[in-house]
Amino acid sequence: PGSHFAPRAVAVLLIIDIKQLKYTWQNNKIDFITLILTFLLTGGLGIQYGIAASVGVAIILVIYKSSKPHFVRLGRLPGTIVYRDVKRFPHSIRLPTVIVLRMDAPLFFGNALFFKERINKMVRKQPTTKFVVIDCQPLNSIDTTSMERLSELIDELKFNGIDIFLAGLAEPVRHSLQTSKIMDKLGPEHEFLLIHDCVLHCATQAAGELTLGDAMHEVAHVVTTELID
Repeated sequence: PGSHFAPRAVAVLLIIDIKQLKYTWQNNKIDFITLILTFLLTGGLGIQYGIAASVGVAIILVIYKSSKPHFVRLGRLPGTIVYRDVKRFPHSIRLPTVIVLRMDAPLFFGNALFFKERINKMVRKQPTTKFVVIDCQPLNSIDTTSMERLSELIDELKFNGIDIFLAGLAEPVRHSLQTSKIMDKLGPEHEFLLIHDCVLHCATQAAGELTLGDAMHEVAHVVTTELID
């Protein structure tokens, strides 16, 4: 077996671009692992079977990544109406009653539960939450299972006095939500084109439920941008 493996391994090694290998390691560890597995499998099984096995590994990795996609809380950059990841921009402005979040992937059966659990976790970490704003711009599709989980999430949060708002819905996703009656459950006032308009609406609603001092503090974070512009 070793005598068969060696020529194959040498042949594969000759076509590997060392610079590309280094670049892949520095920029994407999962792609690097896939590349190394391709090399090992091709050397051990031959080019045809090795590549076929590598494609299978790549598909598994893609499904895994899609099931737990990048999920972030957003805050407003001071002096702007731009919302960014609070971990990358720790000085971004957040409100005690509003959570703005984004998942950088389509919503489908593989990540629907993950999506729901992450939102619930964020809400538990901020007990003062009254509104959850979902940045829907990365959501270019949604399947039946995801709509069921979203409907459950709306009911559960509503039971706890928390409203969900959607910002930047793509037309195909809006159509799916309308067909499934989820938009009827939410109501048209829970959809906005821009995140900032949605946050302003939530802050205004929250201010109506607070004492005068707390209300002024709540709205001041958001209205500053309007005064600057």
